[in-house]
Amino acid sequence: MEKKTHTIEEFCKIANDKNGKCLSLEYVNYSTKLEFECCDGHRWFATPGHIISGTWCEKCARKLRARKYTVDDDFFSRDNELSFYIAGFWLSDGWITKKDECYGVGISLANKDIDHLEKIKKTLKCTSPIKIRKRFRDYIFDVKVGKELTNCNLRFFSEKCFKDLERFGVIQNKTYYTKIPDEIVKSKYINHFLRGVIDGDGSFCEDRDHLIHFEIKGTKELLETINQIFLDNNICNPKIKKRPMEARKGTKFAAFDSLQYAGNGIVSRMYDFLYKDATIFLERKEEIAKRSKLKIVKGPFVPRIINCSIAKDDILLKAKELKSGNKIAEFFKCSPAYISKLVKNYDIREEYYKLLDDKKTLTIYLKKQQSQ
Repeated sequence: MEKKTHTIEEFCKIANDKNGKCLSLEYVNYSTKLEFECCDGHRWFATPGHIISGTWCEKCARKLRARKYTVDDDFFSRDNELSFYIAGFWLSDGWITKKDECYGVGISLANKDIDHLEKIKKTLKCTSPIKIRKRFRDYIFDVKVGKELTNCNLRFFSEKCFKDLERFGVIQNKTYYTKIPDEIVKSKYINHFLRGVIDGDGSFCEDRDHLIHFEIKGTKELLETINQIFLDNNICNPKIKKRPMEARKGTKFAAFDSLQYAGNGIVSRMYDFLYKDATIFLERKEEIAKRSKLKIVKGPFVPRIINCSIAKDDILLKAKELKSGNKIAEFFKCSPAYISKLVKNYDIREEYYKLLDDKKTLTIYLKKQQSQ
């Protein structure tokens, strides 16, 4: 069957009907590309066959597809607890990307936190679906693991949200440049912003002595800022501790540091600061942090609250009988750190160490007393 002969005038008419232009001056054949321009000024080359089939400007089509779903475009323009918390979460686990005139905004969480992502989606009034993504990871920190990971992802397109998130320090390719801008540090909502950052990249855990530990990983500039914020709010004065890097040379992980705090007193003050007037947070992390505040320790089956009315004579009696701080704490169903605190408050350290037959600690204590 003989192919239909086309002319340049035919493609000029098609372009005019779409409020565009055909910039090529002559038609060569069916497979030779022609140049076109759409009503927004985008230029591209396409084969005559694509144009006849109805294909037009890919950039405009991508822009239309991007706005298939809606979101509250002004959400990050309003300064409040919700906008600062979610922006902080985005600084840790989210990203923004721009291609042509499409402004993409996305966030990815572990599948176990899909309920929290649903809460964020609802707060943003976003109609985009949450998608589940499975991937196989061969290596973690240069160690072969062969592990399947499942993430839940939320992605939408909004130029306004894209530009507003840049104010919070969320930039394209932020992996090595993550930091909290000075404007955000000085804001009255900084505790909500930090709570979002920590819910994204931080962690709370409880050790066998029922002490709560906190750790967050990130760029050195980010960690120094967090350290300074906690210092300014009379929470603690920790040092930034570097994780061992020898096994990770040549990988992106070598660019990161780790900031760590330990102790129920410090974490308790952190909890008061981070969760003040909080209405949104990752519940599994809040639950662990709250144990430092409530002084909860885990028993064999259910949590038990520390007995806060242990008498001085009872401590000394058990010290003479059990000869071990850990056994004394186990008897009173509390942590060894709590027993040590009571011994200090009762000012019975010398007698206590003698009953435990702890000569080393007793010697250190006596030397310290003499030096004072």
